[in-house]
Amino acid sequence: MQIPTKKIDPDLAELKNIHDLFIEKKFPDTKNYILSILPHYPNSALLFNVLGLVDFNLKDYECAKQNYYKAIELKPNFPDPLNNLGMVERLLGNYQGAINAFKKSITLKPDYSEAFFNLANLYLQISDFSEAEINYKFALEINPRLTQASQNLGATFLKMGRKKDAANIFESALEYSPNDTEILLSLGGVHKDTGELSQSLKCYEKIRANNSDHVESFARWMSLKVQLGDFSAINTALIFHVSPSLAEKLENHPRFQIYKSIFDFLVKDLESCKYHLERYAYLQSMKEATSLSDKNRQFCNAFYGILSRLVKKISVDDLKTNNEVFHFGESHCLSFAHRLITKNGLQKYITPVITFGAKAFHFSTQENNNFKAITLQNLNRIPRNSDVFLSFGEIDCRLSEGILPAQKKTNAKIKTLVEKTVDGYVKWFLDSNTTNNHSFWFFNVPAPVFRNDRSSDDNEAVAEVVMLFNDRLVSNLGKNHLRLIDVYNGTNNNLGFSNLKHHIDGIHLGDSMINEIEHQLFA
Repeated sequence: MQIPTKKIDPDLAELKNIHDLFIEKKFPDTKNYILSILPHYPNSALLFNVLGLVDFNLKDYECAKQNYYKAIELKPNFPDPLNNLGMVERLLGNYQGAINAFKKSITLKPDYSEAFFNLANLYLQISDFSEAEINYKFALEINPRLTQASQNLGATFLKMGRKKDAANIFESALEYSPNDTEILLSLGGVHKDTGELSQSLKCYEKIRANNSDHVESFARWMSLKVQLGDFSAINTALIFHVSPSLAEKLENHPRFQIYKSIFDFLVKDLESCKYHLERYAYLQSMKEATSLSDKNRQFCNAFYGILSRLVKKISVDDLKTNNEVFHFGESHCLSFAHRLITKNGLQKYITPVITFGAKAFHFSTQENNNFKAITLQNLNRIPRNSDVFLSFGEIDCRLSEGILPAQKKTNAKIKTLVEKTVDGYVKWFLDSNTTNNHSFWFFNVPAPVFRNDRSSDDNEAVAEVVMLFNDRLVSNLGKNHLRLIDVYNGTNNNLGFSNLKHHIDGIHLGDSMINEIEHQLFA
């Protein structure tokens, strides 16, 4: 029988053995060693606390709790096991128990930044954003270098719609950790969302300067550059700044494959476009796209679908004139990309200018955003007095996006939401055109395809919002002496749904619509 020593805690050599095993993540060995010396130190709260940490890492949460309780019993004024107990309770879903444990540990140690941080994380998890903010700020007041607290506080601000505050906290974190990749990624995202595109690009470029193989920052940089039409910068980066190891990572990055296929389509490199579409399909088949968020998966699949159809219909022989009509929009601007159209007897080809995911709504809001900033830069970079097609509004009229979900959320009248959206959308383009003097041609929304996987009520709701959107657009354009290209009547089966003559999928029009568009130009 081993006899306890007079000492409460192990000596330095024993503690070092425990530390070394734990740091090497040899958790079973750590536990066995602690159990072997525990009879010598049966009243060591320190050992029971570490034993709880080991059990936590072994996912034996009930044993971890019991060891923390024993540590607290042996040393009631010991804050660490209370903090650790809070972590177990949080993981097990006992949130009130976790809150109580964290608060008790803070009472014992008012400068316990880690406990404040853990408490804030719990509040963020349960969407109590005000309490999360308070406790992240306490943690940072104690330890300003706790960059993960800054990261999470910024995420909290974004959940609360406080983008400026999020940017400020990310900026302050960079003062202590100027090359922190996650902070730079987050700050780049906020700058993009608020329309500060050059600042966003600088964040991604700084990451790449510190880590030339960082694939996510390159993909985000690429996304912005594609939308801004900065094709020379993309070519330069792909040729000179992509190392073999980064190239290998990009080959397995689903979003990059889609961005690259869009880029190739815009610059008319059809063979490369096909390759990257095939690569994306391969990654999907190999389950490499499972890490995508629902939003990114929807984005990638949508562009894969439309580009796979369009790339088959175009040849380099179609691309021989230097005269252009610029077609602005989200994915709908690709429908007639690089196709010839006749205006006043002069053949022009339609050059797509894309803003990913842009809705008419995005142009109707008061605050700046990336959709406005990207579109404005593109309007300014094309020649003055250009003919410009504008295809926005279809996303606004979808069942799961735009006006219909907004109506359910706000209980506002659909007609009111439509009027506000359309009027703000048209006004923004008018206000942006004071120096460029472009000739705008606003496309209305085509008749929606009837979906058999939806109820009749849902189909009718979409048809109604499309009709209301188009009616308001006609009224607004008439008042402002602006021109409409009507793709609704040519697609309508007289029941408010698509006649399927011009749709190439459930959303997008095909180039068969060009003849009808030509008849309306200067009609």
